[in-house]
Amino acid sequence: PDSNFVDLTINVFEKINDRIRFLYDRDHQIGHAYFFEASDWEKLRLVFIDRIIPLLEEYFYGDWLRICAVLGCPYDELGKPDGRKANSFPIVSAIRSAQKKVLGFEMEGKDDQVDFMINSDFSESADLEKFFGSIL
Repeated sequence: PDSNFVDLTINVFEKINDRIRFLYDRDHQIGHAYFFEASDWEKLRLVFIDRIIPLLEEYFYGDWLRICAVLGCPYDELGKPDGRKANSFPIVSAIRSAQKKVLGFEMEGKDDQVDFMINSDFSESADLEKFFGSIL
């Protein structure tokens, strides 16, 4: 792998572990073995999709606001990008569903929903360096 890829991967690894340590604890940091298969950008994408993101879902019990904070793409509780750090290339997207649009009516005691998923641009992009760089 080229040195730019290696350096960025190391920086991403260290940054997400810093954030996990801060938001959870040091015992739940991601081990370096998760990155052994990541010898190029495509394999690094698959490591995130198949291993890192599911692990973060488990660690944070599906709390996507924390997961997104770890991945450098923070959102507020309404599913809007958190203004403190605008991220042009988020790995995770937030989609807000209005109950009236989904249900066809408004239901008392039920708020609009925010759903999080892996950004389709991240899943399909050939230029992955910008997505991983945005974690930093």
